[in-house]
Amino acid sequence: MKILINGKEFSSAESWGTAGELFDLIGAQPEWQSGIITQVAIDGHPTVLPDPSGPFPPPDIEGEIIEFTVESVVEVLHRSLEDGATLLDMIRSQCIETADQIRGGLANEAAKNLSGLLDRISLFMDYISEVLRFVESSFEGFEASDNIEEFLSKSVAISKSILASQEKEDYVSLADLLEYELAPHIENWREFITGDDFNIKQ
Repeated sequence: MKILINGKEFSSAESWGTAGELFDLIGAQPEWQSGIITQVAIDGHPTVLPDPSGPFPPPDIEGEIIEFTVESVVEVLHRSLEDGATLLDMIRSQCIETADQIRGGLANEAAKNLSGLLDRISLFMDYISEVLRFVESSFEGFEASDNIEEFLSKSVAISKSILASQEKEDYVSLADLLEYELAPHIENWREFITGDDFNIKQ
């Protein structure tokens, strides 16, 4: 089976028995030392990353060419942040839409939208926590950790206020929280993750 790395054929004077040993040989190459394998394809079809402890090539894989895409940690981070910004755009739009539905008396639609909105906020908080762990383990001297913790704390506080207003059926307060507190906070999040704090270069 031919092995390609970013379109280039890979060969090594050293042999390997497992996928993990192959990954180590790939990582030892100067051009890929700081990279991460982000995609695997067999004959052009994406597939899952082979088990590092298993034999390579895996006996259940059929094909002539397996290609690994290796990206720098900076590329991975920037793409992840772009995905985060897209998610935040969706959350902010949903804040305004839900507030409008509440004020318009569309209780069922607003309740459904609010549930999805809170799920997305939870998803984003999990996402940004993973980003923080990735950045701290990949880059020395990252100084925005405290800012992230402050943003997360405020996100939690606003979410609790929203849930309290919902339980009290205080819909005026709920709509105001969504439009005037959560939506601006989400916009601040977006400016933060797309700003200079995460403008990391290697």
